[in-house]
Amino acid sequence: MIFTIKFARTCHLNTDGNVVCDCQPGYVGLRCEHCAPGFTGNPLQPGDTCRPASQCDPQGTLGQDADGRCLCKEYSAGPLCNQCQPNTFYLSNRNQFGCIACFCMGVSQQCSSSSWYRDTLGSVFTSSTNDFRLTDIAKENAFSDGIQLNQDGRELLYSSFGRPEVYYWSLPNKYLGDKVTSYGGFLRYSIRNTPVPGGASSRNNAPDVELVSENNINLQYFSANASQSTNAPQTFVVPLLEQFWQRNDGQKTDREHLLMALADVQAIYIKATYFTNTQEAALISVSLDTATDQNTGRERAFEVEQCHCPPGYTGLSCEDCAFGYTRAGEGIYLELCIPCECNGLSNECDPETGDCRNCRNNTGGSQCEQCLPGFTGDPTRGQQCSPHGPPLPCNCDPRGTANNGCVQGACQCKSNVEGASCDRCRNGTFGLSANTIEGCEFCFCSGVSTECSQSHLYLEQIPVQITEEHHFILTDEQFKVTINEGFKINLALNEIGYTFPPSRREKMYWSLPPIFTGNQIKSYGGKLEYMYRYFELPYARYIQDKDIIISGNGVVIYWARTDDLRPTIINSVSVRLHPSANWYRIDERGPRRASREDILTVLANIDTILIRATPSTDTSSTFLSDISLDTAVDVYTAKPYAASVENCRCPPGYRGTSCEACASGYYKDPSYSNTHPLGTCRPCPCNGKEESCHLDHSNRDVVCNCLPGYSGRYCDEKTPDKLPDLSNIVEVKVSMTPSRVVAPIGQQVAFTCTYQAVNLTAYNEALESSRWQVAIENLDSGLRTKLSDLIRFEGGAQAAFYAVVGCVKQTIRCLILNRNDTVVGTVSVDLVPGLNCFYHQSL
Repeated sequence: MIFTIKFARTCHLNTDGNVVCDCQPGYVGLRCEHCAPGFTGNPLQPGDTCRPASQCDPQGTLGQDADGRCLCKEYSAGPLCNQCQPNTFYLSNRNQFGCIACFCMGVSQQCSSSSWYRDTLGSVFTSSTNDFRLTDIAKENAFSDGIQLNQDGRELLYSSFGRPEVYYWSLPNKYLGDKVTSYGGFLRYSIRNTPVPGGASSRNNAPDVELVSENNINLQYFSANASQSTNAPQTFVVPLLEQFWQRNDGQKTDREHLLMALADVQAIYIKATYFTNTQEAALISVSLDTATDQNTGRERAFEVEQCHCPPGYTGLSCEDCAFGYTRAGEGIYLELCIPCECNGLSNECDPETGDCRNCRNNTGGSQCEQCLPGFTGDPTRGQQCSPHGPPLPCNCDPRGTANNGCVQGACQCKSNVEGASCDRCRNGTFGLSANTIEGCEFCFCSGVSTECSQSHLYLEQIPVQITEEHHFILTDEQFKVTINEGFKINLALNEIGYTFPPSRREKMYWSLPPIFTGNQIKSYGGKLEYMYRYFELPYARYIQDKDIIISGNGVVIYWARTDDLRPTIINSVSVRLHPSANWYRIDERGPRRASREDILTVLANIDTILIRATPSTDTSSTFLSDISLDTAVDVYTAKPYAASVENCRCPPGYRGTSCEACASGYYKDPSYSNTHPLGTCRPCPCNGKEESCHLDHSNRDVVCNCLPGYSGRYCDEKTPDKLPDLSNIVEVKVSMTPSRVVAPIGQQVAFTCTYQAVNLTAYNEALESSRWQVAIENLDSGLRTKLSDLIRFEGGAQAAFYAVVGCVKQTIRCLILNRNDTVVGTVSVDLVPGLNCFYHQSL
């Protein structure tokens, strides 16, 4: 190719003896044949030149008009289209309208990006079918007969297709229910699909994925990448954004429909057969992005809205009715939430049907509008129900009646029970049960409320599927000695094991992976279960000791079995997370029986769960399998109600079934008191311009995380518009090793943070990407430090740093900063002390 030197007036010889042009500003290349970053055009095209690129923000811009003004997308604003309009949030090139409109189920217009982190529900098939089923296109009868587990291939197989129909994999309960936090994430799955040989099969045109909601919405997804007629695995990545879905009538889906569907998912179907005649269908893996308020070390769920809900509503998108409210028969999207109508005789009703519960003063009926048998009056007119006629024979509810039952025609109630028949919990208690000594449990509600009821959630298990990426470690009780390699994985038994060297005789524990940590308050009353076996050397003897240790929120509880484990056989362990199971708390006075408050305090934010790995003096090998933890979910599971889980009426600033977390616009002041064991939620002092706020490491000063466009200590300064930086649209993957650390207090831990550009070309074209920085931020203190010693490589860089384990869990974040100090990528890890400070000092 012959180049005409039009864009340089001088040139020189480089070290290789080649002629290099001294390009004019805006041009690069040996012959000035390319435009420099920040410029656009094609110098190789006759008559074309390199011109300054638009200052319009590409994330919020459609283009420019004839006068060069930026043409903003529907929800972006500002001269450079680099801001969000009021009542919208999160400017991103992923958003078809630039920013995302607040939906909030139509009851609020105030929202921001959530402060939650991405998490994932996943299924792999190593030891069970995980309750996956198949169904035909009518979706009427799902079945599991004939589905085989191929452990060698780690997949589900089905080959008994009798008729040339379309079949779908039906996802189990953990993927259903309230999934508004999946918005903006991805559904990923891998399948194999083999047509009957001979070429007699044709491809069907049924949807690849169907999402069915209890809110009478059915959405469909059609993949642009059709399944190939081979036996090779194929992976599908389905964005949970409205522009990729359509309604079952063929119309486009809008954001409102998708969020209403995600608010109550009834079923998710993944296509299993792509041909009229299928020989074999296989499902290899499934995962669904969600979000959680616990730091997972992954990216923030910026696409998930966090709404400021009016009274009566709860949930990130105001999708649920709060305690004391129920659905009305009208509403723009979901039905409105209105106060319970119980004639002033109860504060509690079913959030869906409105039927009143726990009617007081001898009343009953769906609105407490009737007097009970043997009483007369009119509750609807304020007339009390008084005894009438001859005394009725005792009709005592056995759940709330004391041992002496009926005395002189009157039922003798347990201490927390009232009513003529001992069938109602006293105010401040809930959950009438024959198994409770007081009849009903006291409301915990984190000490901020005394009004609660029994949740109408269902029991479900959090299982762990043990694979090579298991995140188990072995440790001593003080986390001074840890083992994180050399494990034996048995996929068929869902088991992890370890063989100790002959010289090792420490008392060791299995530390469970992060899926069991964080907020597990809905596990109260449920069970922690596992299978355990071990082998020992001759002359070894069994030691009575702590079998399970759980720490969280500065509290440590433990459980010790009363009988001996037996070597060589599989020992099944099932322990209820309830005071009746003989849990003990360790405090300054030594071990004492753990109370309901102790257990709930730990479960509200679990740091570690330890299971004993060495029951004898000379344990030679240890094996753990089939670990599961009960929790409670809002979707029917065919299991009993989670009767011990409370549902509290939280004051402003609090959220969660036990008011254990802070609402949007509030931060947690962890100062312990007898009345507020989990701390106090206080308003953010950030002038309403914050995404979130938190206390720094000293627990004295509040750190405001300001909304885009605001800065200052209290978000009280308007940030001037900056020219858009092309590096903002370069996608990078950030990783940090180790991904989670549990270590002794005072130990120094070495970390490595690495970033790598997803698209090398886009990275190289970004403005001054060679000046990108790596910074470390302690989210508890707010302190941010830029790292100076970077090892740069093609398309990325790596940096090493150290952190010291403190008395409380720390969250360390690695940030990738462009030349304007804008964050273009981030990842976080938790640095967890093996024990809290008191327990550490008391050993």
